[in-house]
Amino acid sequence: TVIYYGPRGFVSGVGLVDLSTGKVRLAVEEGGSAHYHPTGHLVFTRGETLLAVPFDLKSLQAKGTPVAVETGLRTENTWAPAWFDLSESGTLMFCPGGRVGGNRGLVAAGADGKAQPWSAEKGSFIGALALSPDEQTLAVVVTNEEGIDEIWLATADRSGLRRFAAVANTDLDYPLWSPDGKAILYQRTAR
Repeated sequence: TVIYYGPRGFVSGVGLVDLSTGKVRLAVEEGGSAHYHPTGHLVFTRGETLLAVPFDLKSLQAKGTPVAVETGLRTENTWAPAWFDLSESGTLMFCPGGRVGGNRGLVAAGADGKAQPWSAEKGSFIGALALSPDEQTLAVVVTNEEGIDEIWLATADRSGLRRFAAVANTDLDYPLWSPDGKAILYQRTAR
């Protein structure tokens, strides 16, 4: 799996490494977790879908259009390819579940160790979060439908999330509150 930055943010593709030069060439855009099978097929995933395409070992190129073999493979992030394994005899192993990364919740644990929902909303929260100095507002990174990371805010006494920062074709990550709670710093990654 090769991860590169494209027009919509981070994209994973299937890459081939030339062992004599160390150079990588993209064989399939938007895919990952690839396996070559002795039947002459490259088997890979796009999100939660398993696909196969005839693959010529001499030219090192896919021949034709990928065909869906299975769907509903578990993937932890909305943008990531699912993992699977494929034996030489054709046994396919994968975890079912689909795109579970889009159904995460926010939970706070108090000093007593008891966990309580911070918000009733579910989303593609990716774990980069920061609590405001007054401990009332949480800045959290949410991956949108295009696979771009945005920063959203969840306030303890208000229902719903609200978008704080989003820039087209740019990932915004790692929020950090200023000590006075009046500003949020974050990382911007773009092409």
